[in-house]
Amino acid sequence: MIDDIENAATELLELLYEYDAISPSGQFPLDAIAFAWNSNYIDQNVVAQLAASRMLISQTNYPNGRTEAALTAAGIAYVQGMRKDRSDPQLRTSATRTSILRTLYDAEAMYLVTWEEFELGAGSHYLGSHFTSFEIGREARHLYNLGLIDGKQMGDEYGIVEVTLTEQGHSCVADFGGDVTKFNRERGQGNVTTNNNIYVPDNNGNLAINSSGFSQTVTSGVDTTDLLKFAGAVGQILPTLNLSEEQAEELRQESAELHEAASQSDPDVGLLHRLGRSILKALGTAAPTVASDLVLQLGERAVTAIGGA
Repeated sequence: MIDDIENAATELLELLYEYDAISPSGQFPLDAIAFAWNSNYIDQNVVAQLAASRMLISQTNYPNGRTEAALTAAGIAYVQGMRKDRSDPQLRTSATRTSILRTLYDAEAMYLVTWEEFELGAGSHYLGSHFTSFEIGREARHLYNLGLIDGKQMGDEYGIVEVTLTEQGHSCVADFGGDVTKFNRERGQGNVTTNNNIYVPDNNGNLAINSSGFSQTVTSGVDTTDLLKFAGAVGQILPTLNLSEEQAEELRQESAELHEAASQSDPDVGLLHRLGRSILKALGTAAPTVASDLVLQLGERAVTAIGGA
């Protein structure tokens, strides 16, 4: 209920902001507003009192019981800042991830059967703006790839259903309030207990554990097994590197090209060397983590072993 009142207060501030642009006085009658969040109808006077207590609106009471409200200077600045933050993609992305994790955490042993439950729920918004289906689906897949949530993979827009928190996801909420960036940073510095085994694909794209089970038919005299491990490992640690979307996509494409080139029966050593060095350079610019250090070491050994210009 408290969250619903907060949401209604945000709605009131935005309404007054819009009204201020077309009204000389900026005064708006409170009895003309009806607030309803999650089927909870909220007394507009309670909402106005909350905003007034924060010095965001002023109220004028008339003898006939009519009350009008207008934004203060602080209220105008607040709405302008809120709108700026709400349109910031980085802040929205972080808020979406946190909201998903905290909703699952609050559900405890329960799980979301469908994402529509979350989309229609109390936590599916940021500063009064509801998350879109696209945002929810994108960040759900990201959290799944990070190992923070689990569920059944599906081919719809959300990617997975029957979603639950993993142990890592529970730790992210319990210890970091659902802040995925802080959790990944601490995990990378070794302050969060996690499994540091790296799962990397073999030359056919199959997963192997602890770098075992690799085999390759070598016809050129160049053994690219370690390069295949390196290319697969890069893809595994990408979500933990805190790179921009553009940087992460470029690194993902280069690692895929390296994997493809290293899978050839007669690989181009010069191409392998250039791709490997380019990936190592990109990894070197990322914030260091335990996993990235391990992958850098693997890459250095692999690239050095094949030589090339």
